[in-house]
Order: sequence, then C-alpha cells, then structure tokens
Amino acid sequence: MEWNEELAVGIQEIDEQHRQIIRLFNEAIGLCYTGADRAAADSALDNLGAYIIEHFCVEERMLRAAGDPGYEDHKKKHDDFVIRFQALRGRFDEEGPSPTVALTLTTTLASWLLDHFKTTDRGLVNCLVTTSQQGPYVHFN
Repeated sequence: MEWNEELAVGIQEIDEQHRQIIRLFNEAIGLCYTGADRAAADSALDNLGAYIIEHFCVEERMLRAAGDPGYEDHKKKHDDFVIRFQALRGRFDEEGPSPTVALTLTTTLASWLLDHFKTTDRGLVNCLVTTSQQGPYVHFN
C-alpha cells in the first residue's frame, strides 16, 4: 500500500495515523512475504493490529464528541474489520509467514483500509466540519 493525497481526509491527526497504518501494514506484509523470520512477522502483525485498534478508538471518540448520527455504523465497520483481521491473524498463526499469507492479508485488508480511508472516514470530516460551524471547534487528542 502506498500513501497518496487521495487518501487524505483533511484532519492532520487522522491522516498521520493513516500514514502510520500504511507503514506498519507494509512492514508486516513484507515480513510475511519473505517468510524468513516468523517472530519478526508475528511482532509486526501484533503492532499493526494494536495500532489499528488505537486509531479506531481515536476516530470513534471524535465521532461521539461531535454527536455524529452515523457513529454506530462507523463503529460497526471498525468492529467488523477487527474480526476480519483476527481471523487472518489466526491463519498466520496456523501457517506462518509465506507469500500466500501475505497475499491473503493484502487482498483482504488493504482494499478494506483504502476504501475506508477514502469513503467512510471522509464522513468523519463532514461531521466535524458541520459541528465546528455550529460551535467552537474541539481539538481531539
């Protein structure tokens, strides 16, 4: 996966986190693909999964604070992704790192993440812009 401005949602904190997700994703996929070091690939997948959950929590906090009516749908998409990630993580645990596992992770997770960044997360921006026009802008940490 590669970052490009088409993926930007316009919120610096979220865009930086999306860039980091892509970096961690590429590292994990690279280690899985080479199949050389199971412990390193295992650690990279753990880091990716933990960071994605942290990122989802940030987005969800923003949505709740803004009173976004689409919060539940957005959260469900996050929850569904975590389930999908865990299932693929289980496949890695069974099979170990390999080009086949790397390809499965890439085709399943990369398309979801890229689509989510470009579509669902853009709704986050719309919600926050509307909220900021109705009152003081809130900075989210």
